[in-house]
Amino acid sequence: MSVMDFDRCTPREFNEIVEAWTTGKKNEERAEWEQTRMQCFYYVRMHTTDKLDPKDIIRFEWDNKDDGKTETCKMDPEKERQRYGEIKKKRGIE
Repeated sequence: MSVMDFDRCTPREFNEIVEAWTTGKKNEERAEWEQTRMQCFYYVRMHTTDKLDPKDIIRFEWDNKDDGKTETCKMDPEKERQRYGEIKKKRGIE
């Protein structure tokens, strides 16, 4: 995000951008771990006659969640403004 784009967005818009970026990074990491689990699953399956599920090989914290969505913590508007102001000061925008 450029400084100009940052300066033009509201605190709520900035918060949504950060959440979207964080969710994207978490999804990338999760996909890598899922790929690792499948590789391990197929390797182990070649050497056993037992019925296995990929979740029997490695269990992750997201396996227990029903909807797959991450919980987000919403800031109240005053805290959003304070955080946004701090970031603007660090970037030298104010």
